[in-house]
Amino acid sequence: MKRSTSHQPLLRGRGTGHHGHVGGGTPALTVALLSSAVFGLSGSFAKSLLETGWTSTTAVAVRMGGAALVLLVPAIISPRPVASGVG
Repeated sequence: MKRSTSHQPLLRGRGTGHHGHVGGGTPALTVALLSSAVFGLSGSFAKSLLETGWTSTTAVAVRMGGAALVLLVPAIISPRPVASGVG
C-alpha cells in the first residue's frame, strides 16, 4: 500500500480555516480571553458584594439574571427553523 504524502488539511469544507482548523480564530480567542477574565474576577466581585451586606443568594440571583440577559441577545437574533406544519 502506498501512503499519501500530501500536505492537505484533514478538515475541509465549510467552517475550516487555512490549516484545517475549525472556526475563525480571532473572534473565538477574544471570547475565550474575555470569558476567562470575567471568571477570574467573579470571586473578588462576589466577595465585595458580601462585604457590603448582600447575601450569597442575592449575589447568585443577580449573577444568573445578568447571564440570562447577556444570553438573551444571541437567542433573539439566532435563526430558527420554520415549522413544517406536519403533526
